[in-house]
Amino acid sequence: MLLEHNVVVKDPLRAGLRFASCYPNLYRSAMSSLGFHIIYDFLNHQENVYCERVVYPHGKSLETGSPLKDFDVVGFSLQYEQDYPHVLEMLREGGLNLRKEDRRPDDPLVIAGGPCASSNPLPMTRFIDLFLVGDGEVILPEFLDKLGELDHPRRDIDAFLDVDGVYIPDNKVKLVQVDDMNEAWRPIKQVYPETDDKGLTPAFGRSFLLEVSRGCARGCRFCMAGCLYRPRREADIITLIRTAEEGRKATGLDKIALIGGAVSDYSHIEELCRELLQRGFQLTTPSLRVESISKDLLGSLKESGLKTITIAPESIWRLRKVVNKPISDEDIQRTMETAFDMNFNVKLYFLIGLPTETHEDTEDLLNLIRDLEVMAPHPNSVRISINPFIPKPHTPFSGLISTLKI
Repeated sequence: MLLEHNVVVKDPLRAGLRFASCYPNLYRSAMSSLGFHIIYDFLNHQENVYCERVVYPHGKSLETGSPLKDFDVVGFSLQYEQDYPHVLEMLREGGLNLRKEDRRPDDPLVIAGGPCASSNPLPMTRFIDLFLVGDGEVILPEFLDKLGELDHPRRDIDAFLDVDGVYIPDNKVKLVQVDDMNEAWRPIKQVYPETDDKGLTPAFGRSFLLEVSRGCARGCRFCMAGCLYRPRREADIITLIRTAEEGRKATGLDKIALIGGAVSDYSHIEELCRELLQRGFQLTTPSLRVESISKDLLGSLKESGLKTITIAPESIWRLRKVVNKPISDEDIQRTMETAFDMNFNVKLYFLIGLPTETHEDTEDLLNLIRDLEVMAPHPNSVRISINPFIPKPHTPFSGLISTLKI
């Protein structure tokens, strides 16, 4: 059973524009995505637009059960390359032809945004009419204005070339971003589920998502976000506290999930956590940077009830230098010791297959992992996640993409 709070209800027959916001991954991932919340909230604040959500594996909306073919615009959020096949499944389930040339002129305009659309839209150009490259809340106002001028958007697709941030294959586009994070769109009345089904529970549980920053200035050579979304931009504490308080009034949620690129790099993270705790909020975060974890920060997270912290050593010291993440083994061990002393569990992320990696490096990585596991007070105190390195566009390692054998 699933009960959702704060769902937007409009009369679809009276909406000037019906927009399907599609997330090509499972519900729990969709409702953990702040970007998905931003698009839903932003569009439904437009008087003549009704935005409904469609979540994989379905091709019908959560709000009215309408299939994708009944909408004016079908927009996909491309967060991960592995979700591309899901896009095609959802199009088929929603009654639309997969390839854009096979669709009729009066079929919905199919668009896509999100990190993958911004970094490399080319793999999906056979299926998507146009892409939004950058931050949706900056591009969408002009996009909606242009859409309103056209009787047949799919037929007159080139008219969208006048909109900054819109990419149509074989044309140039510039990444468009929010310059001032205090002016970024902040969804207050966020939708959140009430369910006993763990498969439907968002990653941060019943939490209000609070965005502290966008971009990252670290410049890890494997990381698309740190290379593409620059400069790093932060919201001020006053804006964040006000947003948290307004969110609590609108949702009743006392738990805050801090969202951003390298959250612990936020320049006033300790002060922000203390302020939120003093106002009766609980806190949770995604992964933390080893270099910016302080005992004060861990103390605030502990007081808030957080039980597990996540850090990403990535690999051994030699390869950390190769990827421009020069944290030492001693830094990692020191952080883990502090965390264990404060009764935290620790989750560690590692990569294999990094450039210049040798068989000896792999053996050294296994030895490092064993050494870190030995530090845990009991076996359940530490969890290890090992993932393959995949070169990303717009990073120093992007040239390796062409060398991969498929």
